[in-house]
Amino acid sequence: MIKDKIGQQAPQEKWQRILEIVWGLLPFIFLSLIVVLSFLSIDTAVTLLLVFTIAWFIRMLGYAYRLLGSFTNYKFACMINWREKLDSLNSGKIQVQHPDIPIKQRLAESWYKRQLNKALGDNAIDPSKLYQAVILAVYNEPKEVIESSIKSVIASNYDPSKLMLIIAYEERGGTETERIIRTLANRYDGKLGLVRSVKHPSNLPGEVKAKAGNITYAAKWLKGYCSDKQIAPENVVVTVLDSDNKPHPNYLAELSWSYALAENRTHRSFQPLPLFTNNIWSASPPIRVIAADTSFWFMMDMLRPRRLRLFSAYAQSLKTLEDVDYWNVRSIVEDGHQFWRSYFAYHGDHKVIPIWLPVCQDAVAGDGLLDTLKSQFKQLLRWAQGTSDTPYMLRGVLKDKQISLASKLVHAYRQVDDYMAWATTPLALGVGAWLPWLLRNHVGGSSDLAFKLFHVVIIMQVLAFVDLLVAVSVSIGLLPKRPEKYTLKRSLAMILQWALEPFILIFFVSGPSLIAHIRLILGKQLKEFNATTKIHSS
Repeated sequence: MIKDKIGQQAPQEKWQRILEIVWGLLPFIFLSLIVVLSFLSIDTAVTLLLVFTIAWFIRMLGYAYRLLGSFTNYKFACMINWREKLDSLNSGKIQVQHPDIPIKQRLAESWYKRQLNKALGDNAIDPSKLYQAVILAVYNEPKEVIESSIKSVIASNYDPSKLMLIIAYEERGGTETERIIRTLANRYDGKLGLVRSVKHPSNLPGEVKAKAGNITYAAKWLKGYCSDKQIAPENVVVTVLDSDNKPHPNYLAELSWSYALAENRTHRSFQPLPLFTNNIWSASPPIRVIAADTSFWFMMDMLRPRRLRLFSAYAQSLKTLEDVDYWNVRSIVEDGHQFWRSYFAYHGDHKVIPIWLPVCQDAVAGDGLLDTLKSQFKQLLRWAQGTSDTPYMLRGVLKDKQISLASKLVHAYRQVDDYMAWATTPLALGVGAWLPWLLRNHVGGSSDLAFKLFHVVIIMQVLAFVDLLVAVSVSIGLLPKRPEKYTLKRSLAMILQWALEPFILIFFVSGPSLIAHIRLILGKQLKEFNATTKIHSS
């Protein structure tokens, strides 16, 4: 594995720093090119925008198709009794039967059979040998938020004797947090095979103030515990949750099912569907749109597992964590970075397997709309910090000779493409496309062809908003039942809120991403994890 450089304060190697500066500049070079060409040659600028818009339009069609496909998989997965399917693997009776059942359930069973045929191989293991461990990362969140997540884990449709819960809390969270965690650990002790609180000491050498140090400390404690109990690390699947995360009741059963059937399973990671729906009905309209957009991005990638990355809540075996040396305790964004650490540790033999059941999380909430928007921007800025993985990845693929050239090119392209699109697409289409029209009376030599092409660009943008109809439909389908205190007026607002999408894409998508690129250029990356306020309400 290449040495982690993310977040280090020591002088970085020369080529690493050069890669960071070049990568940080690329989005600004592209956006500047549109502006400069609009002044120098409107024909060229509009032609560039036309090509960009056509490519974007084609992508939108693909995104809509995959979003609907993922939504279908999610709905079918929710209809499957994964504990029953897991038991059938234990007994060896894996044939799917179709009795006289409702058509929806029959379709879900047919979907399951396809998933089984796709996953079934020669090296499946007995799921009864597996243990599920959940590390719940806590900083200083309210007791009701933490306890709600603990109850959600305990309510899992899974053998409780094979389920371990480690509540990983920070010493820097304060004495009140420690009191709450110990109280909760004692209250729920005996409900599972193991319920234990593990305190992460403050100011350990080489660590930044972030989640990675906390969960690494807890995972190492878990390693010691399993070693004492003679539990093989390859038989322990570890899910990392934030304090507000609530896994679907059947999540652990589907995870065990997927892990038991996976080829080369310790070289695999597992990503459930992230849904920000715990408090979605009480969240403000801009936050609801951002929450849905985030889920949509991962839903689309879940149909393309080779493009899928780790985000927020995810799972790896304890053996995998040992092999990759747990997490990079100097990283602010540990989830996406963990994908690349695993990829390089196994010399390219690593991929993420989608888990179609969700882990539900809180949407951002603050003290009033302005405070909420500021908190949301900070969270998105933290996520955008993942762009610093790109120089790390490029340096890694150049160094590791055991990774195939095809794998290097595909993964490098997808990483660069994702973060370039994140930084530039909303601005290029939402602002840049209008520049030639705005400058038409100030720049000489513009041709009729240029403005005909420009009209085509605008038409393509309008047509592409058909994709928005798909997004609205899926967002409604993902909503939990409306609380009684809200009327149909709130349901209507769930539709009308999508009028905010263009502004959100510019200010809350491109904005944080470009700031992250500026920080990368200046070598001033985030040094501390700013935890998002958790205010759980229905």
